[in-house]
Amino acid sequence: MTVRIWDVSTGAELNVLGGDLEVISVAISRDGRHIVSGSFEGDVWVWDALTVAEASVLVGHTGWVKSVAFSTDGLRIVSSSEDKTVRVWDALTGAELRVLMGHTSVVKSVAISSDGMRIVSGSYDKTIRIWDVSTGAELNVLRGHISLGICQQVQS
Repeated sequence: MTVRIWDVSTGAELNVLGGDLEVISVAISRDGRHIVSGSFEGDVWVWDALTVAEASVLVGHTGWVKSVAFSTDGLRIVSSSEDKTVRVWDALTGAELRVLMGHTSVVKSVAISSDGMRIVSGSYDKTIRIWDVSTGAELNVLRGHISLGICQQVQS
C-alpha cells in the first residue's frame, strides 16, 4: 500500500509516496507542507508534501501505528499503536519527546487539542485518556464505553 496525493478539485493523482509501506493512518499538517503516515511495521513516516521527499522515519513503536496527528502549529506529531502506547514526536527533528503509557490495550485513535496543550487517546480498553503535552502527565481517564464498537448481528 502507499500514500497517494490527489488534487481535490480535479480528482487527478499528483504523487505517490512510499512503495512497500503498509499504511494504516495518514494526517496532513495544517499548513499542508507535511504528511505523516503510520505503518503496519510500527514506523511513523514524515513526508514533505511539496517535494514528495521522505523527511524522516520515526522509530519507537513495537506494533502497528493505528493513528497519527499533527498539532495545529505543526511542531508536534502524536502516534498511537497496537503496543498500547502514545508517542509524542518533535515534528522538526523527529526526536521522540514522550512515551505515554496507561492504556491496557491497543490505542486506536489519537488527537491533539487545538491549543496544543492536551492529547486525547482512545483505546480498545474502553477508555479515553487525556494527557498533558508538555509533561506527559495523565490528566483524566474517561470510562463508560461498554463495547469495542464492533457491530454484532442481533438475533430476533
